[in-house]
Order: sequence, then C-alpha cells, then structure tokens
Amino acid sequence: MDTLALHQYGGVGSPIMKVRWIRTRNGLFVPASAAPRTDSQEGGNTVQRRALREMQGEYFQGLAALLLLALSIPGLMISCTGLMDQRRMNRNERDAYAQDRERDQRRYASQIGWLGRKREAPVAIGVENRSSVAIRDVVLVNDVRTHAVVFGTVSACSSIAADLSLLQNVPPDAIQLVDEHSWVAGNLYFRDPTGAWSRGQDGLETGATPTVDLLHFARVFSVMHSAALVTLDVHSAVVRRCISLPTTFQSPLVNCARE
Repeated sequence: MDTLALHQYGGVGSPIMKVRWIRTRNGLFVPASAAPRTDSQEGGNTVQRRALREMQGEYFQGLAALLLLALSIPGLMISCTGLMDQRRMNRNERDAYAQDRERDQRRYASQIGWLGRKREAPVAIGVENRSSVAIRDVVLVNDVRTHAVVFGTVSACSSIAADLSLLQNVPPDAIQLVDEHSWVAGNLYFRDPTGAWSRGQDGLETGATPTVDLLHFARVFSVMHSAALVTLDVHSAVVRRCISLPTTFQSPLVNCARE
C-alpha cells in the first residue's frame, strides 16, 4: 500500500483532521503535501513544457541553418568565380596551343612564293622556296584556270623559273593567254613535310590540291628536273596540251629560313 489516511488530533478545541500520507521511493511515508510531485500530477504542464522545448529546438535549428546558408553564399560565389577563371584559362591555353600548332605547320609553307611577269620582262614564271625543306608537286594555275605551269620539285633555299619567251612552236592561244595574264592572281599548289598547301589571293590554305592530271604531270617533270606549260579544259580541268619549258635554277637564295 502506497497511501495511508490517518486522523490527526490537534488538541483541545481543535477539530480532528484527516491527513494523507504517501510512500516515497525509499519506502518512507511522508505527508502528501511534502511528497515530490509525479508526472501524472504535473499533467498538462509537462506536455506543454515538452512542446515548448521542441519548438525552441526547431527554432534554433532553423536559425542555425539560415546562418550556415548565409555563410555559404560568399564561398559559393568564390567557387563560381574560380571555376569561370579556370575555364577561361583552359580556353586561352587551347587557343595558344592551336596558334602554336598552326604556326609550326606553316613554318615551311609561309616561305614559299612565286613570281609572274608579262612579255615585257620577258615572260617568266618562277617559284621561290626559302624554307629549309624541299617542296613537291609544285603546280601554278592561272587565275582563269585555263593554263598551268608544273614545276615538280623545288629544293630547299632555291628557286626555279621558266622563261616562256624561249618557247618554240607554241600554239597562239597559249602564248596569248600567258601574255594577257601575269599569273599573280593564280594559285600555287605544293606539298611540304606537313601536308598539302595552296597560296592564292585568299592567302595560305592547307589541304588544297590540284587535279589528278596536274599532279601526274608534276611528278613526271619532277623526275625530269624541268617544267612544262599545260593547257587545261575550262570545264573539266583535264590537260589538253603539254609543252616542255626551259628552266633556270638558283641556289642558294639569300635570307632563307633555318630549321
């Protein structure tokens, strides 16, 4: 039994009082007024306090989350800026690499040129190779693509020129076309160790090659160490006539590029 009801007499003239005693956890009985209060006695107050503590905990958790978010924004901005800077650096490195690679590929082709003169000079067409390597499949096509001069191979730091005024039994249409066009607006095709090239009014282009017929004649006359004037079909660019040309060589040239 955990509860006792005792009647207490307070003395003469005092009423008899009923006092309720409760057994505590250590086994002793104490007046109910002096006993510690239990959870059941606390009742709704305990639930309210617990709910209040939970609300306070959620409030502080939300406050901490907002504080962490505010602190993370500058770090996020710094990270984004660093990422953009890294991408910009990577792009600049790729561009620099591409420029260096293009410059390396053009180191030979940029040293190649040609010279065309009208009959007043007399008529002469030549190719200069100021690079440190030989060029092959050298073909010069005039601007209207009706005639071409094939040179074959031009050695490093040298030039080859064909004098059209020394031609004998040249068809009138051929010499007339050569005389009317200085060939300056034509296209020079050649191949160096880095690939095939074309030089014209638009500058230096890679990957361009002449027709199969012109390549065949260029390789034939490369073996013969001479040049030839060929007449082309305007529509199909097929070689219609081929005339061997006397050539002159010059080597070495001044101001040649070094490897």
